[in-house]
Amino acid sequence: MSRENSAMAAAHRDRAEALASRGLYRRAITELTAAAMYADVSQIGGIVVRRNELSRRVRCVQRASGDPRMDYDNCVGGVL
Repeated sequence: MSRENSAMAAAHRDRAEALASRGLYRRAITELTAAAMYADVSQIGGIVVRRNELSRRVRCVQRASGDPRMDYDNCVGGVL
């Protein structure tokens, strides 16, 4: 069962990378969340790091575009 879960996590992670390479960051984050549900101990760290990178990119793009949801108080961890 854990081998199957590990394979599912890898499939979701690969799909997330394909989406991110096309600029579909929000969908990539969703795929990484699914990957985290199936990940084993050796995979979870990399998945979480990549999800945080993409989340930071989305937040900063929203702030730079003038999205009112992303004012200074809401954008934590981004580049000011």
